[in-house]
Amino acid sequence: MKTNWITTLVVAVMSLLYLGCYETKLDYTVNPDGSGKVLVEVKATPMMETNQGNAGASLAKDVLKNSAGIDTWKDIEFKKTDDGKNFFKGTAYFNDITKVRFKNISMLDSINFYKDAQNNLILEMNSESKSEKKASTKAKLSSEEVDKFVTEQKSQFAQMKPMMGAFLGTMKTDISFQLPGKIEKVNNFKMDKSGLLRVSFNGQKLLDALDKLMANDDWWREQALAGSDLQKGPPSGFEMNEQLFGEKGPVRASSKGKFKAFFDYTAEMAAAQANYEAMIATLGLVDESAQPAKIVENYKGGNFNSVKIARTTLSNLSDPDYNLFGNDQSYRLSLLGDLPGALLSADKAVVTRAIADNGDDLLPTDEWSRETTYLQLSQSASHILWDVTLLVPDQKVRGIKELSGFVYASSASGAKWVDTGIKELKEGARGTSFDVTVETITQNESSQEISLKFAVSCSTIKDIQMLDASGKILNTQKYSSSDFGDGCTMGLYLDGQFPAKGSVKIELYEDVQKLEIPFSITNVSLLGYPMK
Repeated sequence: MKTNWITTLVVAVMSLLYLGCYETKLDYTVNPDGSGKVLVEVKATPMMETNQGNAGASLAKDVLKNSAGIDTWKDIEFKKTDDGKNFFKGTAYFNDITKVRFKNISMLDSINFYKDAQNNLILEMNSESKSEKKASTKAKLSSEEVDKFVTEQKSQFAQMKPMMGAFLGTMKTDISFQLPGKIEKVNNFKMDKSGLLRVSFNGQKLLDALDKLMANDDWWREQALAGSDLQKGPPSGFEMNEQLFGEKGPVRASSKGKFKAFFDYTAEMAAAQANYEAMIATLGLVDESAQPAKIVENYKGGNFNSVKIARTTLSNLSDPDYNLFGNDQSYRLSLLGDLPGALLSADKAVVTRAIADNGDDLLPTDEWSRETTYLQLSQSASHILWDVTLLVPDQKVRGIKELSGFVYASSASGAKWVDTGIKELKEGARGTSFDVTVETITQNESSQEISLKFAVSCSTIKDIQMLDASGKILNTQKYSSSDFGDGCTMGLYLDGQFPAKGSVKIELYEDVQKLEIPFSITNVSLLGYPMK
């Protein structure tokens, strides 16, 4: 489901609660082939700081994590300024400026860069991509539907305006471009004597523009009838540009002449890349969540090394008004089990015995309350976390004499790569193995998504690769997977476009075994501590 543009904007605003209101400066140097570098400077007023000493590092990690289309960084620094703001500075290298995105810190990072029929270089900001223009069609709406569209947009903006005003009001973005050749035409850019292009934007201008446009019912009716896709972001177009930048037209510049590169991208980027890991480690900016999981041998049999109570929740709610608070009398335990090897999956846990220290039976009377199918595996797949629900213990109960049952899981001896037989990356293409089918290919602004269907469960697929016709592995990212019956669908996306010819390989688990692993906890207090 697509998200309304106001909701999208509010989500972006809410992120400022944690990292602050941004003042951003981006200075681009662009080579004729679209490669280049950008000096990034960010100041943020912290709104909800939890660690004063780490505030600058948090901002730096956020900038690095939420930057797309960047090959590497150099000269990174961060600090707390004298006026209490967090400051980040660094130079980012990119091989295609149209793929560069800086989430959170800039609302002006959608860039088109190409040559026109006269061989002029064209730079456009926040304009529709070719795929969007092609996909845009006029909506067939009745006058009632148009009126409803206008009313809904204005109502939602009115509800969210106070929040947007509080945070967007202090946001500032200043962007400059150094382009090859001689600048010939400029729309909505400011240009100095050296040919440097600059465009500035601030949150208050956006709020003022939205205020003016929201009051213009005729403008909103035009948007509805033109089939504008306002669900992808705040309204754009020439009217919005006029409000923000002064001219009713695109944010656009063209250059002509002999186009020479400002620097050797390959050499300079490689030098920066060689120093990147050491720089990040020295600055303490290593993203621990992105570190590879500890490698553990596959499970080859045996019981749990240990099982402990990791969390307890007592609910003893008996409410006279069921519709208000509900009724819940239960004693829930989260169990953490440590296995001597890595599992393929953990599918179900069943409690078969639960005896209190006074002999009371704590096992629920209905069977469905004794089992759970929601079990979580650690990154190494050798630890399992799951919940069990028991009856509320009597006031005289001090602990649990025995809690036992079984975990049902699966393991594999290894995995091997298999070619699915796909030869074309187009909708409807079928392979020769596992009944693989290309269901859909969806075009986004600067990327594509592909949905693949397999006649095997996703849990049996360890990894997947997509390759072009020459055998080169495409830099895809998996964003979804879901099982249905004996099959599954898997979604992947790629910056750019999938080639017409290509193949799909999957790493398939071998010798999959179904397991029944017993667990037992004895003589612990109600909070999980050993009983004395």
